[in-house]
Parts: sequence; C-alpha cells; structure tokens
Amino acid sequence: MFKQAFTCKVQEPLILFKKAKTEQTTEALDYIPGSVFRGAVAAKLFAEGIETSLIDDIIFNGSVQFGDAHICLGEQRALQMPFSYYQEVKKDNDKLEVFHSMGSVDWLKSMGLLPEEGDKEEGEKINPWARKLKQKRDGYFILKDGKIQSFLVETDDRIKSARSVENRASKNGLMYFYRFIEAGQTFGFEIRAKSEGLLEEIIPILKDQELYFGKSKQAEFGGSVSINIPETNKPGPHLVDKVAQVLYADSNLCFLNKWGEFTSAPTGEQLTGNPHAEIDWSKSQIRFRTYSPYNSYRQAYDFERLIIEKGSVFVLKKPVTISAETIENGVGCFLTEGFGRLILNPEFLTKPVYLHKTFEFEQATDSSENEGNAINTQDSALDFLERKYAKLQMETELYKKAGEFMKSHGLDSISASQWGAFYQAVRKVQTEAEFNITLFDENTGICTGGVNNSWRKKNAEKLLQDKKEALQKENFNEANRIDFFRIYSKRMLSEKRRQKHDEV
Repeated sequence: MFKQAFTCKVQEPLILFKKAKTEQTTEALDYIPGSVFRGAVAAKLFAEGIETSLIDDIIFNGSVQFGDAHICLGEQRALQMPFSYYQEVKKDNDKLEVFHSMGSVDWLKSMGLLPEEGDKEEGEKINPWARKLKQKRDGYFILKDGKIQSFLVETDDRIKSARSVENRASKNGLMYFYRFIEAGQTFGFEIRAKSEGLLEEIIPILKDQELYFGKSKQAEFGGSVSINIPETNKPGPHLVDKVAQVLYADSNLCFLNKWGEFTSAPTGEQLTGNPHAEIDWSKSQIRFRTYSPYNSYRQAYDFERLIIEKGSVFVLKKPVTISAETIENGVGCFLTEGFGRLILNPEFLTKPVYLHKTFEFEQATDSSENEGNAINTQDSALDFLERKYAKLQMETELYKKAGEFMKSHGLDSISASQWGAFYQAVRKVQTEAEFNITLFDENTGICTGGVNNSWRKKNAEKLLQDKKEALQKENFNEANRIDFFRIYSKRMLSEKRRQKHDEV
C-alpha cells in the first residue's frame, strides 16, 4: 500500500452525529470519519466526469482506503483510549492497569496481592476486583517518554430552537441540543492506495482545499475544514508477517456472520485471517454501537450497521501468525471508509512496564505544546466550569456588542453575498496585521475593491470608518477584535438572508 498523511484544521464549529436523529439525545463524534473525505473526493470526481473505471478504483472497489481523522497533539495523531485501561477510583491516583493482565502471577506480585505462605486471611486480596476500578472509555492519548499523555477533544454545547417563519419567532416545543467540535483544532488522517497513481489523483483534490460538511451548516455550525499535507510526512513501516496475541482497534470494525448479518462477535479467523486463531472473550474488552452513514446525494441515511468501536481490545487464547497482507489491507467490511485498522501487540498494552504498577499516565498540560487541542483530563470540576463560564461570558459580550452595532448602523445596502465574502475572509485571519491586509489593503483588500471586487468603494470606506470608531469605543484586545467581526459579519449575513426571504 502507498500512503499519504494529511492534516485538517477545523475552521468553524463542526457537528458530526454518531447516528440519525431520534427523540433521544443525539451523540456527536469527536473525530472525523474517513467516509467524509471519501465523499468529498467522490463528489469532485463525478463533477469532473472522470472515467468510470478510475472512479471505481478510487471510491468503490477497495483500492483506496480513507482513514479517520483523529485529534493531533503537536504533529502526532492521537489514538483512542483503549477500553482495557482501568483506574482505581482515587483523586490522586495516576496509575492505569490493563484488564487482560489482571490476575496474572506477575500482576499479583507487582500489586502486592499474593498471600504469604501460612497467612490464611490474605487469600481475599487475590481478587483484583476487590478494589473499586473504573474503566477509561473517553479521550485520546499519545506515548511520550514512556508515559501516556491523555486528553480530550475540545467540544461545547448549544441548545437551538426551530424557527416559525409565519410568526418570526421560535416554534413552541421544538428545541434541539447540539454538541460540537470547537474551531481551531487540528486533526490528522491517512489515505492508503494500492498504486501510487491513485494517490496522485486524490492529492490535488484534497491538498490546500477547504471542505464544508456536518450538520447545521447554514446556522452557527459552518463545518469548514481546511486540509493540508504536513511537512514531516514520514513513510509508514515496511510490514512483515507478525506473531501477535493482543489486537487493538485503531479504527471502527465491522463484520458479517455466516448468515450475512452484522455481528459484534467476529471469529478469530475474521479478525486475523488465521484459521487457528481463537478469541479469549474473558480477557477482551469491546464496545459496539449502531451506525447509519448519511448519503448526501440521496439525502437519506444508508442502512444501519452494527460496528465495533475503535479502542476495543481483542486478546487471543494463544499467539498466532498474522500475515502482512492482512495487516496492510485491514479486516472486515467497509475498508474504503477507514474501517478495519488494527495495531498488533501495541507496546501500550503488552510491555511489562505497562502491565504493572509502574504504568503511569499524565495529562497534556502546555497549551503551546498541544496548540490548544487538549483538554486537561485531570482538571477539577470547578476549574472546568470556571473556564467554560469565562468563555461563555466573553462570547455573550461579543454577541451583545455585535447586536448593538447592527442597531446603531442599520442594515446597509451591502448584499448577503458580499457579507458572506467578508465573513469567509475574516474568519481565516489570526492576527490584527492579517486582518487589516486581508480586508482593508488599498490594492488587495476585499473591502476596498481588491479580491473579487465584492464591495463598492463607498461601502468599504463607511465600514472602515465604523470599524475604527467601534474599536476605539469598545477598547477590544486583539483576539476579541477579530472575534467581534467574525460574529458581526455572520449575523449580518444571516439577517440579510432573512430579509431577502421576507421580501419573497
């Protein structure tokens, strides 16, 4: 397989549901499925009228596999927390224990649980479940300096209501809860292809592109993701046949039983390709759920699948040889969508130092190191709530200022499409210098008739003057100044669209 790594940065809040909406609370994904990138490539190929055989190779017949995008810590793609990790319920505890090692002689010795000879009362200590242990299910991690660095994807919540066009107000009883991935975070994924030529067809479609996907794209959640190729794109290792006993699911897995139905209990042969493999279910830890991918062309959900979630750990009764071809191609169904990836005998589940009392983990702490991608998993509830409250206060204040600014200056003659161009430009800038150059440079600024000639000179001059007056009056700091104009421009865009709808 030929491989190409990509990174994608979430530019706007992004909502990706685990399953179709129901009357129950909907759960959101904290990663970007490979099917999203596969769909973006398919849409481009169909639009360009590429020959059918090439489309079959890239999209349908398994020659190309689009991996899931996980959160990155620095330049390293993180892994889902294994479901085999357990932790004693103590605030000051920083030790993790691996489920399939519990009860072994080495583990009992390392934990001091083996009874001394002649000590009859010590027998009760042999039970590893006598202590209160909690399974770690959420979050991601990377290995660094012999320790696990664990963290969460940064998410937030919103409650939205449906709108009544007739009454120009919210509809009674129609409220929705959304959990979304916050903007500014970087994810990493990999595309594998059986030939280098197929990769060369895909790279121009995705490289330096901006895609829009997810739910509620017309509202607050724009779903904009910019894709790039990292500078340090290292080739993958050369794979050979491997003897393994512990298998970690790096992606979701999907299998069919002998009757052609989805199953959460695959055979050892399905999992490894080796007919002699037997799964030891007493030591394995798996989770499964249903999943219905959305087909945007048909505007409907596909049939429901039963999938084994990433992070699951399978333990075989005895080590078996797994071929390099099986490792390379993946196992199970829907490989083109990123399913079927396994890591064999990972060191974070097999090395003795990880199996016993010395196995430690630490949370990602330095924001300059993780580029704002990590939420400290050891924060107290009070720390988390204080941080969230401060952020909510800032956003509320900015929305209030934007509303006041709209009232004081009215709805100008600038069209919705022009406000859209302004918003698309302002949401990409990071510093005040970029802001002024992108929008108000005399030769290239989008507000001064530069890029796309989307604004008339008089409107640009008026807005520029309003900008200066508002910033002097409100005394924003640099970060809030840019955030204010992101909010203001998007509110103007929404208001102009609503105004146009009312006129029709």
